[in-house]
Amino acid sequence: MKLIGRGIDFVNNWLGNIACYAVLIVTVFMMLEVIMRYFFRRPTLWVWDMNMQMFAVMVFLGAGYHIYKRQIISVDVFYNKFPPPLKFASDVIAFLCMLIFFGVVLWKGYDYALRSFLIREHATTAFGPPIYHLKMMMPLAALLMILQFTKQYFEDFASYFKNKGANNSDD
Repeated sequence: MKLIGRGIDFVNNWLGNIACYAVLIVTVFMMLEVIMRYFFRRPTLWVWDMNMQMFAVMVFLGAGYHIYKRQIISVDVFYNKFPPPLKFASDVIAFLCMLIFFGVVLWKGYDYALRSFLIREHATTAFGPPIYHLKMMMPLAALLMILQFTKQYFEDFASYFKNKGANNSDD
């Protein structure tokens, strides 16, 4: 089980590092567009589309990475004041909500991506790049987030019960 957990961590960490380069690419493309548009008066057709695609790559590949690094938003002001049983209950509720939400994203995203792939969908802009490969990233990202959340919550749950047992033995 630990091997599977390490594998999930490795994949999300690796993809997150790749997503970091998308930021660099977006920056270079935008600088190129500004130079071409304002210095040479020759705007490009493709930079906007490529930036949108790089942004999608950044979001989809980076989502699991942020869960892996535990950089997700939480309301620590309240959560840190909860007693351990209430923290555990809120973690269970959050996990179930996450599982339902990303399960639907995985299910519907798969249908959406499959339709796009079957028709080899392209953007409706002047440049018109293919976008079906980006739509295929949506269910992949949902799956990676489900796996990462599940791995972390099972670790947290095991830690909670381990700590609860240690606290009860002190009584």
